[in-house]
Amino acid sequence: MAQDIKAELSEARIQVMRAIEQLMAPAPASLDECAAILQNAVELISVSCSGLREDPVLTPDRRSAAQEEARELGRAVRQARILLDAALEFHLQWDRRLGALSGGYTPDGNPAAVGHGFRVVVLG
Repeated sequence: MAQDIKAELSEARIQVMRAIEQLMAPAPASLDECAAILQNAVELISVSCSGLREDPVLTPDRRSAAQEEARELGRAVRQARILLDAALEFHLQWDRRLGALSGGYTPDGNPAAVGHGFRVVVLG
């Protein structure tokens, strides 16, 4: 079971790295794929965490291997977070510019808010 935990964490790290690759060339389709990849990684991490809690005979060597893989996964997650934060900031800045160009400014000098259309995703 402990070997499975390390393998699950490793697979989650690989998934996060795939998401990072998608974030490096952002386009609507790749961002949607990135979300699905990250959701899969979250599920793998959840399974691994419950496995760590439930395995009473986890040897120190195997626990250490799983912890090292978890640290590597943490590094990959931090990289993905940096890219997602940058994408958010990029979007927010363009939203502010769009507000200033199309809606003018509010009385306090800030760009006006611009109403956006709604996006509906139907799966099934």
